[in-house]
Amino acid sequence: MKGILFKPAVWQAKLKVLLECGEAQTRRLPGLKEINQNPSDWVYQGIPYGMAYFDHKDSGERNVIRLPYRVGETVYVKEAYYTESGDVWYKSDGQTAPMLIKWKSPLFMPAWAARHFCLINNVSAERLRLPLSPEDLQAEGGEAALEMLEKIDGLWVWVYSFRIVER
Repeated sequence: MKGILFKPAVWQAKLKVLLECGEAQTRRLPGLKEINQNPSDWVYQGIPYGMAYFDHKDSGERNVIRLPYRVGETVYVKEAYYTESGDVWYKSDGQTAPMLIKWKSPLFMPAWAARHFCLINNVSAERLRLPLSPEDLQAEGGEAALEMLEKIDGLWVWVYSFRIVER
């Protein structure tokens, strides 16, 4: 099972959206580095069978990219955590944890320690253009997500729609 990272404030905002609306979105860059060197040169052709196709508008060269996450895949949310004697604490909760602990990096969080699981409902590629529609901005987690989105405005991104599911 694959994990997915969010900044803590962004995840908290998305979690609120998920609880209120049932579905949220995230926009991601992995796998699009070559395309985003000159994003205006590429035309998105679609995502059959978990592979995205981009054609160069002048040369006709085709770039095939494997999706990091696919429709129907369940991923777990990675977050800073601490575990001892089978108990797990999460830094984002502000819970009282044992004294003198060192939070473990979310990068290395195993699936067994996760508490949130998301089912990928839809995947597409788009050129990010700000401002987002009010619906898309809400699905992204609102203002908490804007700082990151502003950094990638104009680039190709994966758009993942997802919902919370049980472990």
